[in-house]
Amino acid sequence: MRFFPIAIVAAVAFAAAPSRAQEIAPPKDGCHYEIALLDAEARKLEVTMACDGAGPHALSTYRTITDAHVQDLRGVGGSTVEKGETWILKGPDLAPGSTARAVYRFDVDELADSTNSPSLGQRVGGSVVASVRSFLLIPAVGARPRPLSVRFKAPEGAAVLTGLARDGAALRLDTADLPYIGFMAMGRIRILAIPVKCRDGEGVLRVAILDGALKPTDEEIARWIGASAARIGDYFGGFPVAESLIVLQPVPGERYLRRGMVAGGGGATMLLRIGAETEAGDLLGQWMLMHELVHFAAPYIDGHAWLMEGMAVYTETRLRVAAGWFPEDHAWRGFLRNFRQGMAAMEQQGLARARGIGPVYWGGTLMMLLADAEIIERSGGAKSLADCFKAVLAEGGDTSQRWTAERFIAVCDGATGFGTLRRLFEAHVRRGTRLELAALLGKLGVQLSEYEAGVKYDDTAPLAWVRKKIMAGPPAAR
Repeated sequence: MRFFPIAIVAAVAFAAAPSRAQEIAPPKDGCHYEIALLDAEARKLEVTMACDGAGPHALSTYRTITDAHVQDLRGVGGSTVEKGETWILKGPDLAPGSTARAVYRFDVDELADSTNSPSLGQRVGGSVVASVRSFLLIPAVGARPRPLSVRFKAPEGAAVLTGLARDGAALRLDTADLPYIGFMAMGRIRILAIPVKCRDGEGVLRVAILDGALKPTDEEIARWIGASAARIGDYFGGFPVAESLIVLQPVPGERYLRRGMVAGGGGATMLLRIGAETEAGDLLGQWMLMHELVHFAAPYIDGHAWLMEGMAVYTETRLRVAAGWFPEDHAWRGFLRNFRQGMAAMEQQGLARARGIGPVYWGGTLMMLLADAEIIERSGGAKSLADCFKAVLAEGGDTSQRWTAERFIAVCDGATGFGTLRRLFEAHVRRGTRLELAALLGKLGVQLSEYEAGVKYDDTAPLAWVRKKIMAGPPAAR
């Protein structure tokens, strides 16, 4: 196993803002927020906001966040706040270049008690996993998204970590990011910084470990995540994003990884729930981290979960086999036993109308196998589906972006040159078309053995060489 150097960052040194931090002007047509943790466990926040122009600015909480979480809202510096259907913030005068300012407190514990949602606010011991949208009074949005900026300040013994892009001293996002906004962690957290090699240089994957005991040491966790990130980087021609965040949530009384989620609005972030009883030796045998890291390498495509999940299942399985962390026989057996869950949708209504884990995940995975096999065969082994994914990343298509399926397919097929994904999309996504899977598997020389207990290979099959390129263990095992 490769050694991955880490930095275990002291929380206060990483996240605390200087006591006399320079004032940050609000972005043009947007608002800036200074968010201070009032205690080391992030139970309450004080938010000072400034909006460009005197207004009036109509302010509201994000969707399911109620007014009850916002306390003591008032204008400052001559600005005023009035309450109607929304809060109305007005600056002291209407002169050009003026700024409207307000301050309020936010009750994080009340939010966590009422929602218990990691995408809104969830308490874990002396720490909180949430998203920054939960704490903001958001200006009304017109025809165009409005830019926002944020800066956090934490007291001694606490830290704040988000996946938002940094612009000078502030973190940047806009109102279009809010429905997809990433996770953040604050309070009593431990922070690991894992270096990654990106397409255009060095990057860092930060890990925020929420308050709670884990059996693996921080070094063991960092080596596991670093080894997985290195496999992702090797496959995609570099780690997909220069800066990213994993929030690691210990789950008492459980073993193994329990759930993973990726949210990319404003920057690449992941929430990974790990059983507190997980042993260090369990980590590389788990599929979930690699699956979620693959999501970092693709844009969000609304209405086409089959594409995003199929790409993640297919790619993480291949990468774990290549690393020697998962047996090749087990991988093929899992594919062949589960593809049937996606075939009905592919042959009848099409994957665009598919619902449920089976049709979406396994129909999408089968689409990836069909595409990869065709690209490898037609190119004589010179190209594969990896070339498609690398081209998408080269066009900026990481998890922080939102693309259409049409754009993804066009970039993919442009890189491979055979129109493969377009034909499969028309046949099995827009509508259903009969699929001759048994014939393809016969050509690849792989099938389930008796009682589906294992797999059998036929190395004399015409496309056995394609199968070996698709799925092969580490060099020493070949």
